[in-house]
Amino acid sequence: MNGNLELALSWFKVANEDLLAAEHELRYEDAVLRTICFHSQQSVEKYINILLFI
Repeated sequence: MNGNLELALSWFKVANEDLLAAEHELRYEDAVLRTICFHSQQSVEKYINILLFI
């Protein structure tokens, strides 16, 4: 497999985990919005990096 593709897939997994963390936090009644925003922003940054790598 292409090295860049492997790297992109690994970043995709981590980006999905950040998004999942944000979604989990949203389920709580006393959700911490700063945490949700942080994980969402991190996820988007990683998705953009994926586009730049491939």
